[in-house]
Amino acid sequence: MKKRFLYGVSPALGAAVMLVSGSVYAKCFVNSITKMGTVSGLSIKVQRDVPVGSIIGEQVVGALEGYPVNCVGPSKTYAAMTYGDGITEGNNVYRTNLSGVGVRVTYKPRSYFYTAPPAKIWSFSGESIYSVNSGDLTVQFVKTGPIASGSLLPGSLTRYYAVSDVDNSSADITTLTMGAGNTVTQLACSLNATNIQVPLGDVLATEFTGVGTTLKPKAFNVGLACDANAKINVSLGGAQSVESSDSSILQLTNAGSAGVAKGVGVQLLYNNTPLKLNQVMPLKTSAGGQETFPFTAHYYQTAANITAGSANTTATLNISYQ
Repeated sequence: MKKRFLYGVSPALGAAVMLVSGSVYAKCFVNSITKMGTVSGLSIKVQRDVPVGSIIGEQVVGALEGYPVNCVGPSKTYAAMTYGDGITEGNNVYRTNLSGVGVRVTYKPRSYFYTAPPAKIWSFSGESIYSVNSGDLTVQFVKTGPIASGSLLPGSLTRYYAVSDVDNSSADITTLTMGAGNTVTQLACSLNATNIQVPLGDVLATEFTGVGTTLKPKAFNVGLACDANAKINVSLGGAQSVESSDSSILQLTNAGSAGVAKGVGVQLLYNNTPLKLNQVMPLKTSAGGQETFPFTAHYYQTAANITAGSANTTATLNISYQ
């Protein structure tokens, strides 16, 4: 009897020794617990403009090691995709219950795919014990078209199983299940640009007249393409100036270092209202299509005394939508 290592069988293992008649004992049966895995905890967020064919989510399930199946006599192993209706979208991707979302499963490092109908992986002429060797099962979710947000239907995802050539008995070596609570959400808006530079220009220290003075306002726009009825919000991310208790004042890059200005920060505003760090500000409910939101940045005096130097900062406008 030979132990056949699933996902790593070598032809050099040699022929198995048949000790009994295959006509009497030719079957495959479970000699320990079938190794099972579950896809769980996925919350996939998809930008509207992601191209078809892109991988939008992935989960790796570690190898399910063990020796679960014994086949007495000639046998084969198969990798079967069992999820949904078994209809392929091409490239080993299969339909899910959500429009525009496909799924595929592969084993690495052997890099074979689970398919419907099942793909034959190995054939053996004698008695074998099939085991799971080291490696990972990788579950990938792929955009196949316009996406309908929702929950992925729970159920059987894949089977890796052995089949006797003599009596067609079969036994599962590993199974993978789509668990409950896995979701896919297509975001309602997409940004026209994700990196915006706002040059405020140079200013003389003598132009500031006291704490709270603002100078060099510079307008800039943030453009979005949105679905109708998308509720759009913004929040500011960044580092607050250590020279101010006002959470809308951003600290300069490398503040405190030689050559960096002191006594100055930067403030961002929407419709003349300062954006405070980590506080959500509602913008509007979109009618659908292109939306443009006007913002302003300016210097803000944070201390009575100002030291000349560079005055750059970096901030993140977190645009959220429902």
